[in-house]
This record gives sequence, structure tokens and C-alpha cells, in this order.
Amino acid sequence: RGLENHSSDSITRKRLLERAAGRRVVLKEQSTQRTSGVNDPLAIASVSILNSRLAKERAALNGERDAEDASHIQEGAIEFSSMTRCETSPDVLRLQNLNI
Repeated sequence: RGLENHSSDSITRKRLLERAAGRRVVLKEQSTQRTSGVNDPLAIASVSILNSRLAKERAALNGERDAEDASHIQEGAIEFSSMTRCETSPDVLRLQNLNI
């Protein structure tokens, strides 16, 4: 999205804390396995997946919003184009000998 850098400091701080917590959970599981002599990559993956669920849900929601925004922009561009009879497709420009 590229807009994360423009969010408020509190949101940025919260996301950094969430990421750090996710790393700690994974490292703790690795440490527990190491001390008990267990090697279970699926357990490590599971704690990581559970901890990153919120970020995935937020990303999905942002994606849905972006798709809706893009659809509205596209609809507006089509409407504007039909109102102004502006045709700027590559085929039309080639027909007018205006190579792009």
C-alpha cells in the first residue's frame, strides 16, 4: 500500500510492538523445543500464524478497500471519458498517427 509511513505515530508504534511480539513468541517456541530436545517446525509455524492473524486480517481489509476505491476511480474515469468524448486508447492514438 505504501501508506504505512504516513500513519500516526501511535499506529506505527502499535504495529512495531505487534511484530516484536510475534518474533518473541516464535523465539520462545524455538527455545522451548531446543531445551526439551524436540524439533517441531509445525508448532513454530502455528504460533507464528496465530500471532500474525491480526496483520493478515488488516491487510485483507485494506485490500478490499483499495479494490473498491480503484473501482470507483475507474468508473469515474469512464464516465468522464464518455462525457468529454476523450478517447486515448493506444489504438485510437495510432489511428491519429500519435505513437506513444
